[in-house]
Amino acid sequence: GAVVAALLMWLVACSSGGGSGDGVGSSLSISLTFGDSAPSGPNVAWIDGAMSVGDMQVVQLLARDISIPFDGFGFELSFDPTIARVESVTSGGFLLSCSGGLTPLPLNNLTSPGANDTGLLIVSEILPGATQGCTLAGQATLALITFRARTVGTANLTLIPCSGSDPNTATGSCFYGSTSPTSLVPVAASDHRAASLEVAGS
Repeated sequence: GAVVAALLMWLVACSSGGGSGDGVGSSLSISLTFGDSAPSGPNVAWIDGAMSVGDMQVVQLLARDISIPFDGFGFELSFDPTIARVESVTSGGFLLSCSGGLTPLPLNNLTSPGANDTGLLIVSEILPGATQGCTLAGQATLALITFRARTVGTANLTLIPCSGSDPNTATGSCFYGSTSPTSLVPVAASDHRAASLEVAGS
């Protein structure tokens, strides 16, 4: 899509510009590997690779076939910030595509102290004021995360499943319904892919 194409152009420009001054340099390369296949069936969410250029890797947060209306989601992703740091988080544009004119509100915890200090990235997006949520037929990208290599090594990348029954206190990777009061939508966030960010030197 257009979001991925724009990210690719940005990645190429940044990669050719060299390091960021924190141990990053063009001598490093990064890739995303998996120990298991993507989940099958409906009402699932998972992580996958989108593209890699030089010392930067884009990871996409995906979902498939969600039949119960939702107007928000939140993902929690653990990683090792000493191996790779989060450079940016970009909306996949799905909520905007079904927003009915409302403006989605994306949120994340990149500000300090944030994800690159704790190793826990929180990515969320909501439709404030929504009275009718979105359903998903097929597969869609909900968010794109760009990681940048810091040092040679392996960083496990784990999508934390939703935990809890109360939408006000639930943790992990959850979807939220548009009913009143807000409810949790039963979407299984798969943490079984055994994903790793692999950073190598030249």
